[in-house]
Amino acid sequence: SGDILVGRKGVATFTQSGGTIDASSMVAGNMAGGDGTINISGGSNVVSGTITLGRVIGSKGTLLMSGGSMTAAALKVGSGDGANGSEGVFTLSGKDTYLKADTLSLGDAGMDVASTLRIEDGEFQIQSIVADGNSANESFFLEGGVLKLRHVSSPNIVNDIDALITAGVFTWTNASPDSLAATHSPSTATRTWTNAAGVKLYADESGTNYSYIWAATPPEKSLKLFMISSSN
Repeated sequence: SGDILVGRKGVATFTQSGGTIDASSMVAGNMAGGDGTINISGGSNVVSGTITLGRVIGSKGTLLMSGGSMTAAALKVGSGDGANGSEGVFTLSGKDTYLKADTLSLGDAGMDVASTLRIEDGEFQIQSIVADGNSANESFFLEGGVLKLRHVSSPNIVNDIDALITAGVFTWTNASPDSLAATHSPSTATRTWTNAAGVKLYADESGTNYSYIWAATPPEKSLKLFMISSSN
């Protein structure tokens, strides 16, 4: 029920493939020189406070989730706590992987903070996004799974995604997951964006409690070829 520090001042790796963690906070890369990596491929975790990846200048924190589930009050991917500069990396993969955080923080206004967040598969649920919109140092990339956004305020949190897209922070590729096929499709989308590659990002804001964000390449038109044969 206490704090978990991975890479307090040096290099450390924490690996979990099952069981349960109940902690007040988790930090990967806690102090200058700290380089911490948290690998989760199974288990069920609850963090009552904040998960911080790279807390202060000269630190780096990485969270790799390829299985299991975790809930937290907040996820800070790169933080400016105490001084300028840190690096945070978060990757979510695995079909059944789930992470829920009330608040997602990318970067830190006025701080030299690098944030990289990549959703490859699974489900990532958040209620609010805090970002300084610095596309040079922040990256939020959706290439699989679903981004699930809770309706908690007006304007809708999808507006935060819209702002990150405008700032060049949020990018995407073809990411349509099988789990959305039945209930969420291009026809149910209430908002769309198209990137330079022609891949559309869809937002379905019609849900009672959640908005769903996913991307998919429009289906190619079928081409039928008919061969007419004749005989002399």
